[in-house]
Amino acid sequence: TCEIGGEIVYGIWNVEGGLSFMTCLTRPGMKPGKLTVRVSLNEFEWSDNSLDLDVFEPIHVYKVVPSFYSWDNPIGTEVTIIGRNFIDPDEGIGGQLIRIA
Repeated sequence: TCEIGGEIVYGIWNVEGGLSFMTCLTRPGMKPGKLTVRVSLNEFEWSDNSLDLDVFEPIHVYKVVPSFYSWDNPIGTEVTIIGRNFIDPDEGIGGQLIRIA
């Protein structure tokens, strides 16, 4: 079991390659912000150590410009994405990775 920001959520205990770990499943609509994560094997005794989890608002994309282009020379083509709730890479979170498929 996991506790994220004081909320009890489902956790899956895993063992792989001699390493034990817990996979915590977040819920839709979790409150955005920096939330503390702890784990428990019995839902009564919680880990002394905790880590922070940054939860962000969902990204909404309203428009992509250009909406299409030729694949003859895709390298160097500038694409503008218009939306909201994008994360500023200067916040130490990292940049957004866009995969065009």
